[in-house]
Amino acid sequence: MSPYRSYRAVILDRDGVINDNPDDYVLEWSEFIWLPGALDALRQLHECGVAVAIVTNQGCIARGLVTAARIDAIHARMMAEVEAAGGSIHGVYSCPHYHEGCECEKPAPGNVFRALGDMNLNPDDACFVGDRTVDMRAAAAAGMDGFMVRSGYQNDWPHAMQSTLPPVAIFDDLAEFVSEVIIEASVTV
Repeated sequence: MSPYRSYRAVILDRDGVINDNPDDYVLEWSEFIWLPGALDALRQLHECGVAVAIVTNQGCIARGLVTAARIDAIHARMMAEVEAAGGSIHGVYSCPHYHEGCECEKPAPGNVFRALGDMNLNPDDACFVGDRTVDMRAAAAAGMDGFMVRSGYQNDWPHAMQSTLPPVAIFDDLAEFVSEVIIEASVTV
């Protein structure tokens, strides 16, 4: 029996969860590098009937490093590749601000609530998967379970379990999360 409950949706951070987390921002499609197993994990989520949304901070827009249109084009291509691999992403919710105290920049839960609302779901129906403590804080602010992966920002996960808002569990990557939490829970239901 799985130690985890089942979820109808998974909200994912982008950088470090599905694509390589560069030292800086992904400003061009050529800089978007899929993490090993990510496309297959997204396909498996779709096959299990679990909706997926992406919630990502893109402060590079406010900093003038790239336009919002360029980020949207990256996300359109990302979604097309996911669909071609047999997966589906309900929507991408980007915060274009940079430390402006808005409701859409994680750890604020504004974009998490937008994603849930667009999918007609409650926080209890979903979980959040991220690679940073800011993602766990956004999950907690939205009233959701938060899971962390080690595939991204390498400075946060070693201390995550000692934080005031620890993740439910930490996995190597999205593929392991899907295998251990989503597939295992669907088999034991």
